Amino acid sequence: MRHAELGQPAAVGLVAVRAFRRELNIVPSTHWRWERKGWIGESINVGGRKYHTARQIAEFRRRAEAGEFAVNIRPDAKGGEL
Repeated sequence: MRHAELGQPAAVGLVAVRAFRRELNIVPSTHWRWERKGWIGESINVGGRKYHTARQIAEFRRRAEAGEFAVNIRPDAKGGEL
């Protein structure tokens, strides 16, 4: 797969935030919330576009696979799931 297909400038090792969100199927507000919580490093603005470094993406994936972001789903008052 070419770097351009992934939203990555080849020589720099950056991943476009849009490509990252698309890959995970998340909306902009979810990505913003994850940045705010520190789950993914702060994006870098290059020419008005936002990017994450490949290192930030790798660290996010490692932490996610380790279950660091997992939360308990509690039943609501009626006994169903939230």
